Amino acid sequence: MAEYFPPLRDMKFVLETVCELDVLQALPGFEHADSATVADLLDEAGRFMSEVIAPLNRVGDQQGSRLVDGRVVTPDGFQEAYRQYVEAGWAGAHSPGGAFQAGAVLAAVGVLLCLTGRLKPLAITTLPLLLLLMLGPAVFGFVALATAMFGKAPLAYPPDWAGHIILMIEICLSISVALTLT
Repeated sequence: MAEYFPPLRDMKFVLETVCELDVLQALPGFEHADSATVADLLDEAGRFMSEVIAPLNRVGDQQGSRLVDGRVVTPDGFQEAYRQYVEAGWAGAHSPGGAFQAGAVLAAVGVLLCLTGRLKPLAITTLPLLLLLMLGPAVFGFVALATAMFGKAPLAYPPDWAGHIILMIEICLSISVALTLT
């Protein structure tokens, strides 16, 4: 089996130059998004994909998932890989704002999953799917614009509403990201 080497250098270049990570880091609440931290996250994601996920391609193709007595049985190694994925913290946090601040890194991990062959891109051909795909960025943009218009910094939420607003944004963006990864 051919070994998988993720294009981490290219991903880091895009995050640093196209996404302007240094500009993002200057925003309140994003101080932690420095180049070194993001590079470390991508390195670990790349290591995980090449050492844990990519080697499952062959067994996944050979065995496939199957329905046995009303239960889905995954190919050998898939449950263990998922356990490692969750234990490593890639499954996210359980409260608003905990995991989605690294949405760009999550998207890069999704790209790695596509490149390893674990995810196949969805052909979005219907209007409802297209609208769902645009839902997350539209809600995120609307909230950023609304908070900026009311004299606050973009995405500076009123304290009493912060949890609700963040959760709404995360749900909408999760739907959009999930569509791109299915």
